[in-house]
Amino acid sequence: IEDKLPNLSVATIYNTLKMLVDNGLVIELPNNDGGIRYDYFGVSHYHAICENCGKIIDIFDDDYPELVKHVQQTTRE
Repeated sequence: IEDKLPNLSVATIYNTLKMLVDNGLVIELPNNDGGIRYDYFGVSHYHAICENCGKIIDIFDDDYPELVKHVQQTTRE
């Protein structure tokens, strides 16, 4: 990336990621080594994480919004 965007700073990248997270377009996915991965969240979905290699895959389910609503209601009680 340095060859294509030599003036792009690491701070700019992290500030942009924070803005995307704050606006709900991207979510943070912490991993076992203390790092964070980022995922586009334009379409709500689940994540499955391999316990061996740490690979994350997206799982889409039409019932996702209802499950989130149920969890939110249950935790408010």
